[in-house]
Amino acid sequence: AHWESRAMNQFKAYLKAGGTVLVAFGKNGKDLRLSDAASQQVLAQFAGGQVGEVIKKKTGSPAHLEPVDYAQSVLQVFEGGKQGNLQGINFWKFVSFMPLESERAVSKSGGEDSKTLLWFDSKWPALFQRKIGSGTLLVWTSSLNQEWTDFPKNALYVPFVLELLKSVTLPEWSR
Repeated sequence: AHWESRAMNQFKAYLKAGGTVLVAFGKNGKDLRLSDAASQQVLAQFAGGQVGEVIKKKTGSPAHLEPVDYAQSVLQVFEGGKQGNLQGINFWKFVSFMPLESERAVSKSGGEDSKTLLWFDSKWPALFQRKIGSGTLLVWTSSLNQEWTDFPKNALYVPFVLELLKSVTLPEWSR
């Protein structure tokens, strides 16, 4: 999708009405077409955070999901890492993302209606969740294909995506 005001307004209306949107960056994340400040502001307001540059890790030193809080309902299926350790997944690229709270950058919390669920090496958000109206926006700052990560080749990929979507579309399921 192109990050135009019209598209963001349509997504926002869908979310306010109770929809769920999962935004994942990837090869198109390096070309966000955010050349003007107005486009950057629209995306920041929609996503609940400032989208920055693509961070490229060196071939021998990929980023990892760390720390992983398996106590979160969306991650409980992994039984504290016994049913699959998400920290072993390699990420070679991701988009830097700084959550905002009332137009200010925040470090770890993300505010009352938003939170960072997963981190890359305790520094950059990997998965950010934001409530908008009755709906939920999920921002995954890497790709969901194998261009930037080996996650899609990992046996944890399908259960992770399934649990993630169930947690926001069927909240009673995760109780």
